Amino acid sequence: MTIDKQKLQKLLWSEVASWKADCGEWKQNAEALGEFLGEKTVGEVAVELLAENERLTANVKLNLCDHPAVHWGDVDLLVASVSGTSQIELAKVHGCTPPNISRKIRRVKGRLGWREGMSVVEIRARAEQLRALASQGAVVTADLMAERDQLKAENEALRSDIQSWRLSIEAERNVHKLSLKGIQDELDRLKGLGFAEELAVLCKSAARYQWLREARSGYIEVVEWIGPHATGMTGEDLDSLLDAAMGMGGRS
Repeated sequence: MTIDKQKLQKLLWSEVASWKADCGEWKQNAEALGEFLGEKTVGEVAVELLAENERLTANVKLNLCDHPAVHWGDVDLLVASVSGTSQIELAKVHGCTPPNISRKIRRVKGRLGWREGMSVVEIRARAEQLRALASQGAVVTADLMAERDQLKAENEALRSDIQSWRLSIEAERNVHKLSLKGIQDELDRLKGLGFAEELAVLCKSAARYQWLREARSGYIEVVEWIGPHATGMTGEDLDSLLDAAMGMGGRS
């Protein structure tokens, strides 16, 4: 994967930070991330990271299979067989069965790339060559495994960052949606019929007691307070009396 992972990680967290701060840089950071990714989405990048991990693992396995180990004991059996020793005799010497000897000879022939008529010298030279390649392959494999482990760790960390980025952005968007919904609900209430009725009631109540603010003689004298306990009137009864007085042009 040729994408600059460190730059991608930096852009992801810059966008998250600016989104959380709700600052004007968020749009700029989002555009920078989009420009960096080109036609790819963040999800597609995450899929590519998984594919890269699989390729790294496959490369290590392939390298292990390119140069399989050659056992010198099997080479000696092949040399003895080519030199004229029968498999029965070899089985007696090695304390096993002829089929077991035959299996080992077939195995070493396959690994050496056996050709009919190969001499003892050619067999041993080929075995030495394969052992050298196997040793080099072991070093290469160790390097590949170290590189694979490092890249896999980086890929996993980046995929984790991508997931965290998604969750952070989604959470912030949900918060904003809830906030906007609350504001919209309040606006709908203020523009609705119920609020108009509520406002009319408040205006009417204010008008009822406006006279208390109009001290024609400079003061208002309270001669006696006659409350509901004496008259039996409720607040609604008092409101009705005030409304009637206002309707006749009088003051309560």
